[in-house]
Amino acid sequence: MKDIPPIKSVMTPFPHWIDADAAIVRARAMMAQHGVRLLPVMEAGKPIGVLTDTEIEGETGERRSGEACDRNVYIVDRLEPLDRVLIEMAEHRHEAAFVVKHGKLVGIFTLTDACLTFGKLLRTLFPRGEGDAA
Repeated sequence: MKDIPPIKSVMTPFPHWIDADAAIVRARAMMAQHGVRLLPVMEAGKPIGVLTDTEIEGETGERRSGEACDRNVYIVDRLEPLDRVLIEMAEHRHEAAFVVKHGKLVGIFTLTDACLTFGKLLRTLFPRGEGDAA
């Protein structure tokens, strides 16, 4: 029987992030530039929160990312088994898991990543035959 893979095998490595002191308008610009819906917020090299595009929509002032971020973040070691991460995200309604190695951010695993991972697994388990006549 195979072992459940660790989160590092399906995470997005080296995610974009923003410093807690950066203005929210900068965060919104970064999200648009990189095509992401959320950004980890970092302070002194550690993840402290997350900004989502819907939370900062319409922000025009100079409010700081660290003031506006949701600090209820899920931080997980890169070796944590994927099943535990998925269950924790679902039970506690986390939009993402911040993946760390020795406390430093090395990746991110979002709900979109979870859906893609599960979809690929289903295709592996249940391959479609050629010529499927519906």
